[in-house]
Amino acid sequence: GSYDEWYLSQLITYIKKIDNLEKNDLINDITLDEERNEMIAEDIKREIAAIMRELKDPRIAEHLISVSRAEVTGDLSYVKVYVSAIEGMDVAKQAVKALTNASGLIRREVGKRLRLRKAPELKFIADDSIEYGMSIAKKLEDLVDDQ
Repeated sequence: GSYDEWYLSQLITYIKKIDNLEKNDLINDITLDEERNEMIAEDIKREIAAIMRELKDPRIAEHLISVSRAEVTGDLSYVKVYVSAIEGMDVAKQAVKALTNASGLIRREVGKRLRLRKAPELKFIADDSIEYGMSIAKKLEDLVDDQ
């Protein structure tokens, strides 16, 4: 009778609580994975920038080139590396060609320096963020000069 109904309602309440806890744990796990991947992306960005300074290729060594950002896939198997040059997009594109040629060496070095079990595959992409940032700085300077 009524005891069975009460017992059943308590059981349903507990099951709902457990279900919600599992969902929250899953959401927390996903958030932690995203944070971890962002940290790894930052580490990879830093290491690639350091490795670039060691490369002898004139398309890289003779220009001011920087890694503007790195995006890691969820399973850490691929990294998109955005490369920017102060001299502009053409120089950035040449740097991308040089980096793509050296990607095996860079990938190995990144894996070794960060002690990754499997070093991610690198995809270099030319980016105009430095050029864009400098044009904004110039516009701001011009505004200040006009005052």
